[in-house]
Amino acid sequence: MKFTYSTQLNALSPYDDAKPVETFKGEIEADNHHEAREKVQKLAWNRCKQLERESGVTVGYNPNAVQVTFLKDEPSALSQDGSRMTITPQDYQQHALRTLYPDLTTNERLGLCGLGLPGEIGEVVDLIKKYLYHRNGKALDTEKLKDELGDVLWYFFILLDTLGLTFEEVMQANVAKLELRHGSGFNPRYQSDSHASEGNSHEHA
Repeated sequence: MKFTYSTQLNALSPYDDAKPVETFKGEIEADNHHEAREKVQKLAWNRCKQLERESGVTVGYNPNAVQVTFLKDEPSALSQDGSRMTITPQDYQQHALRTLYPDLTTNERLGLCGLGLPGEIGEVVDLIKKYLYHRNGKALDTEKLKDELGDVLWYFFILLDTLGLTFEEVMQANVAKLELRHGSGFNPRYQSDSHASEGNSHEHA
């Protein structure tokens, strides 16, 4: 993935306010936003040291003010005739990242996903609850469910990118856990995660 970056480098003085020295910007390639931000911070630090050697003045920057924006061309989920095409997890993540505020810090992204995920899952739960218990004779609105599940997916993929994880890594980790618990097929001992945790705690007691 390709990203653009920008941050302000400032001359620092114990007696005066910070004075702008340079707008440090450019493009960088990384596997995700988290990795891109870490790379940019290292580049900005090195640039500050270079400017210090050249000018003899202490130069610094605010890591929280670094702006990193996804740049790669948006992949198309539709063919030229408007029909659907296969979309991969990487394609979807690129779509999602293009719609995210570009200036969010890592903690702000974590907060956004931490609040957004349960909110959208709540929308899914509410649709199922209404179908099961409102007794109004209405069919389950699968189109609305699809829309809400898409919102869940958006937050999930933004969270993966923020943590520096890939969809494949999460799937592989889950498959490994399932193989450990259900290697020979369904094991009633692990009917739920809570039971699994109880089982693990007993095993390690």
